[in-house]
Amino acid sequence: MPEYFLGIDLGTTATKVGLFDASGVRVALEQAVVPVERPAPDHVEQDPDAWWASVLECWGRIRAGGVDPGTVVAVGVSGHFSLAFLDELGAPSRPAITWQDARAHEEAHFLSDKYDEARIHNLFGISVPFSPAMPAAKYRWVANNEPEVASRTQWVCHAKDYIALQLCGEVCSDLQSFVGIVNSSTGAADEEYLTDIGLRPSQLPRFTPSYRNAGYTTREAREAMGINIGVPVIIGWIDAFCSMLATGVYREAAAFDYAGTSEIVGIRVSNLRIRHEGLLALPFDKKNSVLYGLTNCGADALAWARDALGISSFDDLLDLAVGVAPSVDLPIFLPYLDGERSPVWDAQARGIWVNLSRRHGKAELAYSVLEGVAYAVWHIIALAEACSSQPVRELVVSGGGARSDIWTQIRADVVGVPAQVTEEMETGALGAAMLATVGHGRHETMADAAHAMTRLGARFEPRDETRAIHNRRRAVYRRIYAATKDLRP
Repeated sequence: MPEYFLGIDLGTTATKVGLFDASGVRVALEQAVVPVERPAPDHVEQDPDAWWASVLECWGRIRAGGVDPGTVVAVGVSGHFSLAFLDELGAPSRPAITWQDARAHEEAHFLSDKYDEARIHNLFGISVPFSPAMPAAKYRWVANNEPEVASRTQWVCHAKDYIALQLCGEVCSDLQSFVGIVNSSTGAADEEYLTDIGLRPSQLPRFTPSYRNAGYTTREAREAMGINIGVPVIIGWIDAFCSMLATGVYREAAAFDYAGTSEIVGIRVSNLRIRHEGLLALPFDKKNSVLYGLTNCGADALAWARDALGISSFDDLLDLAVGVAPSVDLPIFLPYLDGERSPVWDAQARGIWVNLSRRHGKAELAYSVLEGVAYAVWHIIALAEACSSQPVRELVVSGGGARSDIWTQIRADVVGVPAQVTEEMETGALGAAMLATVGHGRHETMADAAHAMTRLGARFEPRDETRAIHNRRRAVYRRIYAATKDLRP
């Protein structure tokens, strides 16, 4: 009987469940939509039970395609950077608060005022921004505004951890997913700090490395999915790290770019103690760290442009953009539509078009949105190069954005290095499956799994004729936020 590895990836708006062999070949993959609720301004929530229902929907379609559940020998989980609050029975005590939620402005200001850079380093060993996008401020908001919820919450965890709980009955997570809550290297937690963010030490889950077991599939998991009892459930990582693993993080002189609803962009570094300049730095394995940024923009900006410009589909928008030649005269788009995380960490930032004229129509505006997201990617890479003194010579792109040739070509032109796409676009699910192979013992290390299971496809060279154009436009792009951030009603 063949042996397969199940990778579960909870994306912001869609769950992907993929089955892979030990060489990274996809056996099956399905996805299902997960509803996003916006009950008030800046509030963005999801129902954790909808996460689980989406996993079962995907798996049901995979089984219907003829896959034998008995072939699954390990499960890995991945998910977006969103917070679940669980009662003593492991049931949600309130809707989950997603990474897009920006309600916790006052809480973020309180933490920023109390904890300076030196104290943050003492607590976490790294630099951590206090932003409404980060978990600490969100936890404090719940404690301040929903004390009854905080009181009956027995555990806090992330989206992927909730799925692991359904599979193995254990509340568990990994240290990197709790960045800004505990020390990502040692797991140490400071009680005064936990009090300030509204958590009790007992509410933290058990921590284990991303490639280790949270537990083993239970009788309830067998009843729901048909998978054998006792299959190891590997706790995995947030989707950012799983995507890095499957998007060339171990390639030399390469930057990774997971182009999903948002962008996850960065490089591998050996030294964690370097300047961050608005980026995040976290340990990745025993020898390596990653210096990276998380944007709020990506395919989400494209969805906005499609609707705002009255374009019927993504394909039609991309077709419009194909007909636009790069030029210094085109509008430049700052894609901060819902605030921005890296590198400015400003939840109140907003999008803007610069250099707009009557000559510009739908095609030029569509092109500028694609280009604006690419400039956001370039900005993070440029900062990472400057902080690490490591030049980037290649960009590896995955995710839904990598399916567009025009968008990948724009990324290559803007960043100024060849851009190569992964053959497997759903790198969150593949990265989770990679971790499952390590936990199962099929591959010894994450680097071994990445080398064995990552395949690259089409390569896009930067066009010489665009180099001077983007040199000028990048310089303008980098000045837009600073020049306009105080121009708010």
